[in-house]
Formats: sequence, C-alpha cells, structure tokens
Amino acid sequence: MTNHTKLAVVAIVALVTAWSPAVSGADKPTTAAMKSDWNQWRGPNRNGVAPHSPKLADAWGPEGPVLVWKSADKILGGPKKGGSFSNYGSPVVAEGKVYLYVHDQAAAADLIFCLDANTGKMLWKASYAGRPNGGCSSTPYVGGGKVFVVGSNGMYCLDAGSGKEMWKTPSICLASKGAGVANQANLLNEEADGTGGDGINTSPAIVDGVLVVIAGSGKHLNPGVNDPSKESGVLKGFDPATGKELWACPQATSDPNRNGDKSSSVAVWNTDKGPRLITQTGKLTCVNPKDGSVIWEDHRQQTSPGTTAIVGDVCITAGKVSGYRLQPDKAEELFAKFTGDRVGSYLLHDGHVFGDFGGTYRCLDLTGKVLWQKSAGSGTSSPVLADGKVFHIVSSKNDSDSKLAMFSATPTMPATFFTVSVPAMRFTSPAICDGRLFIRLEDGVACYDLTKEPARSANATAAPASATAPRSIGLISFVDISPSYWVQRKQIKDQVWPPEKEAEAATLDWAVNKPLDAEGWIDFIEVQDARGLPVRDVVAYARVVLEAAAPGRLALSLSVPKVPASPHGIAAWLNGANVFRHDVAHGLVKEHEELIVHLVAGKNTLLVRANTAGPKDWKLQVQAKALDGLMVKQVEAAPVGKK
Repeated sequence: MTNHTKLAVVAIVALVTAWSPAVSGADKPTTAAMKSDWNQWRGPNRNGVAPHSPKLADAWGPEGPVLVWKSADKILGGPKKGGSFSNYGSPVVAEGKVYLYVHDQAAAADLIFCLDANTGKMLWKASYAGRPNGGCSSTPYVGGGKVFVVGSNGMYCLDAGSGKEMWKTPSICLASKGAGVANQANLLNEEADGTGGDGINTSPAIVDGVLVVIAGSGKHLNPGVNDPSKESGVLKGFDPATGKELWACPQATSDPNRNGDKSSSVAVWNTDKGPRLITQTGKLTCVNPKDGSVIWEDHRQQTSPGTTAIVGDVCITAGKVSGYRLQPDKAEELFAKFTGDRVGSYLLHDGHVFGDFGGTYRCLDLTGKVLWQKSAGSGTSSPVLADGKVFHIVSSKNDSDSKLAMFSATPTMPATFFTVSVPAMRFTSPAICDGRLFIRLEDGVACYDLTKEPARSANATAAPASATAPRSIGLISFVDISPSYWVQRKQIKDQVWPPEKEAEAATLDWAVNKPLDAEGWIDFIEVQDARGLPVRDVVAYARVVLEAAAPGRLALSLSVPKVPASPHGIAAWLNGANVFRHDVAHGLVKEHEELIVHLVAGKNTLLVRANTAGPKDWKLQVQAKALDGLMVKQVEAAPVGKK
C-alpha cells in the first residue's frame, strides 16, 4: 500500500491520463494496456478495481490461490529505523512489468525496482540518495512509457523499459513557490537529526495532461497546531515531460485542525466540463487540474490520510466515512459515520460500500446502513476487486502472520470467506492484472494466478483442526442472530433463563439464516451510538432450531474467541432450561465448551448468549453432532418479525 491509510472504490469511470499536447502520440499508453494494466495507486481508474477482469476462481484450495512466482531478488521490507509508517509502497503492473518504490530508511536511499510480470525476474533497479525521514510509502504511476515516483528526496521520472532517468526534482523543488530558504534548511536539519520531516506517502497521477501530487510545502501552513515539526502538504501540478512545477494549491490541503497531510492521494471526478481533482485532507475540495484553482469546498469531512472513492457523481470518504453526491458547485452529503482514523481504503460497487472498517469487514448501502459485517483481523490495508470478488490483505504486526482473504462483493453476507496465510507486508495493497494478483511480501513480491479453479478449500467447510478447536460439524449451517445491545440488567444473576428475558429475546429483530463463515464462526450484529461508534460491553443472542425425529442425545460445541485480559462468557439454554454457563460473574471464563444435551422429539430451541468487552470480538461458533443414530435437521427460520 502506498498511503498507509487510503480508501478505494469500484468505479466505472475512466481516469484521464492523456499527455500534454507537447508529448507525441507514441508516448500515449496503448488501448490494451489501459484495459488490463494496474498502472497506478488503486488501479487504472484509481478506484481499487480491475474493470476488465477474466473469470476468476470461485474457491481456493487448502494452500490458497496458485503461486506463479516469488521474486528471487530480496526487496527490502518495512521500516528499519525511525517512523512507523515508512516503506509501505504497493506494486503496480504495466505492459508486462511490475514496478515498486522502496524507501530504505536505514540507508537513506530511494530505490525503484522493475520486475518481469511473467517470471518475477529483476529487469532493472534505480537508486537515489534519500533522506532518513519517517515516511515515504508512495506507489508509482506508469504511463506513456515512463514511470513516475515520489521519493523521500524528490520526484523521479524514468524510462519504464530501461530505468534510464528522464528527469528528477531535487528535494527543494517539492517545496511550494516562494517557500523560504531558511525554513527549508530547518526542515532538512530536522530530518538529518531525526527530529522531524514526516515524509511523503502520497501517490502521483496524470490528469488532463498534468502530473498531480500532494507534495511537501517547505513550510508549515498551520504553525503551532498538532505537531508543528511536520511540514505541511500542498497539492501541486507538474509538467510530466520536464518535471517543472505548474501550480500549487495549498487551499486544497489546508486544515484548521492540523497541518496539511501528505499521506492522501487525489481522486478524479469526471464531469462534462472535464476531469476534476477531489482531495479530502480535513475537508472535501474540488480542484481544476489545469490550473489548480479551487472550484468548491465542503468542510464537513473529518481529516483522514485517505483517498476519496468516486463512482459517477457519488464519492465515499475515509476516516469519518461519508457519502456525498458531487455537484458542479457543491457536495451533497448522503450519510456520515465515524469509524476512526488510520483506516484502509473502501470499495464502491453496485451502490454498496465494502471495506475493512477498523478490523471488521462491512457492507453499507448509500444511506450508511450496515447490511452485514464480519470480523476481519488487525492492521490496515486496502482491498481490491475483480470479477465481483474482493481481495484483501489482513495485516498483522508480524508480517509472517498476515493473511490474504477473498469474498464476494454482495449486499448479503457472502456464503464463504476464503483466507490463506501469506507473508504479505502490512499496510500494502495488492495489484490485479489479467487475472493475476501481485502482492508485496516482507522480502519481495509474489504473483498468484486467480483464474485457476483448484479443489474447494478445506477451510471453506471446516474449521482447522487443533488441540483446542472443535471439529467442524455440518449439522448447523446458519444461525439466527439478534442485535447486540447494552447490558442493562447486570445485577441479575440468573442461573436459569428468566421467562421475561426469553420473551424479550423472542421479540428481537433477528437476522435470519445468517451463514457461518469459512471456519464455522458467526459474527453478531453490531450496535452503534448516535455518532456511529460501536457500543462496548454488550450481550448478544444466537438461536438455532433443531428438529429431532425422536428423543436423543446431541453433542454440542460452543466457542467464543480468546481475548486476553478482556472479560467474556458464553451461556446456553435448551428449550428454556439453562444447560451451561461460564462467565466472569461466576469466576469461570472459558473460550470453548463441549457438552451433551438431550433433545425432545420435534422442534428444539437452542439459545446461546455471548458477552464480551470488545465489539470486534462479537463472534461465536455453534457446532453440533447427533449421537446414537438420532436423526436431526436444522429448521428453516421464519422471516424477520415473525418470531
């Protein structure tokens, strides 16, 4: 990923990448390259989607997608010293080559790699003296036979085929026109001794013949605000043929609450009057790429180092996740939800928003309503989409523990979530080209073939075997889930299921037939307060109705995730009678319980309660196996409101 906290979108609009009239037609990207290449941050339309994808496999084998190659040459991983958000650039693919920018913080170097997309062989490498600052996670832009890179010590334009330098800007050329020399010197001194200079994580684009980037300003737009040691970012336009600065627009990145951010990247809104740049640093700003003039501003957006997602006239912002309908003179707000800063990118597909909302996969409609959600894991990355499927790196503090996930982009909970462990670098995003997925590893780049249809993954139907996890049992395929809500009767120490609580649970707005995920788990519905923040310290109920042909025994297995130092518990009732209970109040906290229960002939109602201190941990595994030849089936649930 380039901007460690960017957002994505599935768009069908085309990003304008035409050169200025001075550039010959031979330098323009070919039509074929435009259709399939992933030539910039978030793909050909800067939206996280491969618009011309072939048919991809619907399932993975136990080892995940087919590995085509892993680069033999070692490529530097995460930060070696200094800032925590350094060297997280993502790969791009263009005309049979993979390009990657690396900021070697320890060696204070800017490195640009070019690999063969079919074999992973290193074709060329360029190296420049960099600066040991705490940032620089840019993703290259490739177009017109050239590759453009924003580094720690300038901006570089190289021949895409050979790596030959076409032009470069020294570090001070990234400063705005008129920035004081003394102030620039101070910034350089700060970075030299490690006290400042937070680097540039933005990724360039060519829009309407202008190379646009949010670069360093060489000064502080808001001295004394937040962290005055960090220089501000300024939206700028450059001549892609020479690197000459054409205009600077500090208004697009100024923010009354903090210095302008250099982690965000511009989005493009195509209008009848030509393309427009959209930035979201502290506010939503619409800019003319030809001259850098501001067309309109909307100050409702919360600051977030992300990239606005645009499909047609609808855009989705990050941080405070908001939906807007863009108009010639303003932005009309559709919804707004607070999900916190440092979030990954989002996808906008068929009028629905998909993404990792702080460790939880969610699907929202354009009113902001959460249609479904599922625990995703830790870390921040930005998903991509091809052939109606979402691909996402579930990051980890330890790159070797990261996972690659795939699920369908549907407004209902996907039937399966496929995951496989990969040593992917956290904060990075994949690239998709011609049915192949390219991801950055902790020590290189890997390429996977997504088109092959392997044997169905074992983890799509069964939980992985372990000493503590129960066997996957196919009797239960879905669970009815009630909305989670505040624990308002903490004083009740009920050893049996109180009739009033059972009646209350029966009237809740249940989510009917909610399918288990790939490992047999179910996620509870999350409740939010008026600000859109998740409510903590909650209780939720899951219900399963089983029909037995005769009285008999059932082996029951229930689990909740293990959460260190967080109170949680599980309890269950069968046909209104308490069959077991383990929680903090009773001094017995377990994450897993197996027991034998006795069913009656006909319908049996199993009601499970789970509580936890963290909304990300609202997860439950319900499994069962009939014993002694008993015939049992799960009963179809009634429609919502018919409980």
